[in-house]
Amino acid sequence: MDVTPSEFPLLPFGADEVLVPTESKTLHLYEARFLALLEEVERLEIGALVSIRGIGRVKIVNFNQADPYLKGVVIPLQDNVPDSMNKISSDITKLKESLYQLNSLQIKLKVPS
Repeated sequence: MDVTPSEFPLLPFGADEVLVPTESKTLHLYEARFLALLEEVERLEIGALVSIRGIGRVKIVNFNQADPYLKGVVIPLQDNVPDSMNKISSDITKLKESLYQLNSLQIKLKVPS
């Protein structure tokens, strides 16, 4: 994983609004500081609707700008998965395969009424 620091605009969310990877949310942005983040978007009479999606976790290492919007330097974070989790994941895959085979067998054994 590339851990090169990169500068990005930052949207300040409360802890209860943070997106996890793959989660998405539609925002109605209307403050000038947030609208300044947008390059090409369909504007509404007041503000704009934008969809955002979490793609990964980052650590903010420096705030570079506050106006007109927050901008900072971030580095990507990678979760450390213990080996025991890899074993569990492997066991779950085997269980799913077994359940699929069992379901296929049930379908084959059904006798028409």
